[in-house]
Amino acid sequence: MPNGCVLCGGDEDEGDILLCELCDQLVHAFCVGFKGRIECGWVCVPCASLQEEEEEEEQDDGAAAAA
Repeated sequence: MPNGCVLCGGDEDEGDILLCELCDQLVHAFCVGFKGRIECGWVCVPCASLQEEEEEEEQDDGAAAAA
């Protein structure tokens, strides 16, 4: 693993690594509380928050345009 987990800094257990689809941060699944396999894409907390803010802005813009 090139840089290791951003939460614990460890570079072992490569099979349990999640890669954020948006920013490419690497984290161990167990460091973020996941158990088992992730079948679809994963987004880290900072990117998920940013996505939520962008979606809210789009909804606000749509509501303002409709008024």
